[in-house]
Amino acid sequence: MPDAPPRIEDFMPLPDWVREQLTGADRYLMSFPRCGRTWLMHMLSIARWWDEDPSHAAAAADAGLTREELYTATQHRLCPVLHQVTPGWTNPFAADAGGSRPAIALLSHDWFDVRGAGPHLYLYRNPADSLRSYYNYALRGGHLDPGEVSRDEFVNGNVTWWILHMQRAIDVVEAAIINGVSNGASQPSWMLLSYEELYSDPRAALRGVLRHFGFQASERALDFALEKTKPADIRTNANDSPTLESRPGGGQAELSETLLTMIRTHATPLYDRLRGLSAG
Repeated sequence: MPDAPPRIEDFMPLPDWVREQLTGADRYLMSFPRCGRTWLMHMLSIARWWDEDPSHAAAAADAGLTREELYTATQHRLCPVLHQVTPGWTNPFAADAGGSRPAIALLSHDWFDVRGAGPHLYLYRNPADSLRSYYNYALRGGHLDPGEVSRDEFVNGNVTWWILHMQRAIDVVEAAIINGVSNGASQPSWMLLSYEELYSDPRAALRGVLRHFGFQASERALDFALEKTKPADIRTNANDSPTLESRPGGGQAELSETLLTMIRTHATPLYDRLRGLSAG
């Protein structure tokens, strides 16, 4: 029998015990891998931490903690990554979770049946850059043997997942727009943000995302978060400038023309469609 076609529900699925904790009160930040999620979640959690407890955050800053250490200092409370939580984790949005400091959003690559009306965020990136970065990440993490899987082979094998991920985002956001208009919603339940927008103006992007999730960030909090998470901290070369890994358009220089043609034909139109929804 021929193999069944891939389903987006099979892409990086969450364990059942995590799914069972998800509630209608949750807020989500969804993305395909390597679309700027780690960078954004560090900015969000560090900015919120500053506004919650400026003296504690300032002391941590004076101690010279890295952005990863600052994120860890929030105990992953503000932006929990659902693929990284361990048994015993309690969803901060659950009615019985307690505490007076709300989380910002739950982060996931898995397109499960998102519950609740939001607000939610979908973060996306140019397909060539995202898939190229995904390969490099897998290589650095020891998940791939470069002698067995080339960059083009990896990208070619994952472009279908990228397409399915983006198509699901389009379907969900378009349905939310239609539902919101018919119900007279005052604001959209989904916000769309591209990596390219995040890279070009991180301050405006950070302020907009926090506002979408219901938080008003102080200017000092934004300063603090941006200083600790500037693009050069993502990945730099010997001259301390952003490498192709983080700079938009880098994927064009590393993938074969044959593969780029395939991406432009089948994946880029979906990226452009999401950009159109963002602008609308």
